[in-house]
Amino acid sequence: MIFVVRLHPECEIDGIWKFVEKTFKNKKAGGVIPLYVSQRDDQHYVDIIIEAKDSEGLAEFLIKEVPKCKEIDDTRTVTLMKPAFYPVPSGAGEGLKRFVVSFSVKPHNYRTVFNRLLKLKFPKNIHFIYVAYTFGDEDIIASALAKDCKTMKKFVRERVRNIPGVVSAIPHMIRRSKRLATKPVWKRTQKKYSAEKITGVAPKDEFDYDWTLAEECVVHGALPDEF
Repeated sequence: MIFVVRLHPECEIDGIWKFVEKTFKNKKAGGVIPLYVSQRDDQHYVDIIIEAKDSEGLAEFLIKEVPKCKEIDDTRTVTLMKPAFYPVPSGAGEGLKRFVVSFSVKPHNYRTVFNRLLKLKFPKNIHFIYVAYTFGDEDIIASALAKDCKTMKKFVRERVRNIPGVVSAIPHMIRRSKRLATKPVWKRTQKKYSAEKITGVAPKDEFDYDWTLAEECVVHGALPDEF
């Protein structure tokens, strides 16, 4: 199972970011693996994306770890249900920005909207990363890479919002993100939840493009040395 744990600060957010980088890097405990940390440009919280065997194991992990950071004032947990990950083409290039699109969907259209998103055709300068149900503040979320905000907004406006059943689709730019798991673990996790398992269509590329390593909205296509 994959969870998004949102850590809300009492005041400043950088203290939480530094705590997560230091405490959760290469960490495994009780079937819980922190995968990467991320921050949306328009939200005042830090997201940790975590793989866990079950919710009980995650709860024990958070009960133990969260109190260690005095800057954390509140938490929220979102489950990524039926996550479908896509590999990004190795030739995608550098300087791409990452976005998360939040979808509100009419309940009787949950399946059809999800399936339409999985089968969308994309222009060369946009690459889907994953799609998942959340059934929280949003019903579905999707993450994508695009060359700039204008390109992403146009894509959402022209190709996504007109899908029958979509009430709203709001793109959020990711300000920064960083991988916490080792490179092999992260690659293996994406393969485990590959969109191929839902669509039946084998990906053309491998999960080599590390889109988690982004600072100030810039993603570097080349994988760094293992840490």
